[in-house]
Amino acid sequence: KSSPFYIRLNTVIEKTSLSKSSIYRCIAEGAFPRQVSLGARTVAWVNSEIDECVPIDCLKDDLLALAAYTLLE
Repeated sequence: KSSPFYIRLNTVIEKTSLSKSSIYRCIAEGAFPRQVSLGARTVAWVNSEIDECVPIDCLKDDLLALAAYTLLE
């Protein structure tokens, strides 16, 4: 079995198009993979876990608000 490939927060943001606050909110709600500590001040995520994750449940309110805003324009 190969070692996991880790990615940093900026890459997670690029891959998911989520904001930093949305990522951490989804983690708190259990709908997004938790970060892994790589050192005293360094965290990262397992790339394959991010690729498999679709945090729709924790973003439901954001998506509804965006849809409502789009319809009002």
